[in-house]
Amino acid sequence: MEMGDVNGWWNRVSENILRAGKEVLGESSGKMWENKETWWFNEEVQKKAQAMKMGKKRWEVTSLDGDEEYYK
Repeated sequence: MEMGDVNGWWNRVSENILRAGKEVLGESSGKMWENKETWWFNEEVQKKAQAMKMGKKRWEVTSLDGDEEYYK
């Protein structure tokens, strides 16, 4: 086979695999839903989870050891 034939074959096969996967499994929107299972948390747990989330965001921005310790 020539290289062009192999590339064409690969493109056709990959398109078929993707199409079959979408038909069988469906396709997600790619949107992440935050806190989708936290509705049942009591107020204390919600506050701690929010503090942890904010601590992680702060640590990602600053990269400081103190912020990392706060997050952990």
